Amino acid sequence: YSGRRYSSLNKINRSTVMHLSLAWVSRLREGAYGKIGREGTIEFPSFGNPTVKASALMVDHTIYITTPDNAWALDARDGRELWHYFWKTRGGTHIANRGVGIWNDYVYMETPDNYLVSLEAKTGKERWHKVIADFNLQYSSPPAPVIVDNHVIVGTGNDIDAPGFLQSFDPVTG
Repeated sequence: YSGRRYSSLNKINRSTVMHLSLAWVSRLREGAYGKIGREGTIEFPSFGNPTVKASALMVDHTIYITTPDNAWALDARDGRELWHYFWKTRGGTHIANRGVGIWNDYVYMETPDNYLVSLEAKTGKERWHKVIADFNLQYSSPPAPVIVDNHVIVGTGNDIDAPGFLQSFDPVTG
């Protein structure tokens, strides 16, 4: 919860880091394939390879990673794509998406057009989506949701004059 992205694991240290080598590479492909979200109508084109500006999250040998409107689950052992989720957007600021939050068997992501989306962690199937902020007020929702006990905390803001804010959602019902 500190946000420091620090692990107390100690198998990799100053004397062992030199022995690390590349285990696998995975190429991400954005767009309308895999599981597709239901709300929007616009598909933003991908220009080359996706730019990941998110912190990866690994749980039980699965790595979860995002770009705006996209989430993937990758097998941490070989980089194989387990599932891809694509959100058909209404628009918004597509600069970045900062990752997912996980609670029990569910993954949560924010979308550029201000939705919180809940997915099944094993399949990527959408469970529900809820509005975070008014799209017409030009809010943007790039943060990764933070899970605190049984609360999914999401944030939003805009680049004009409206202040950002935080909200808490029920992880089961939204």
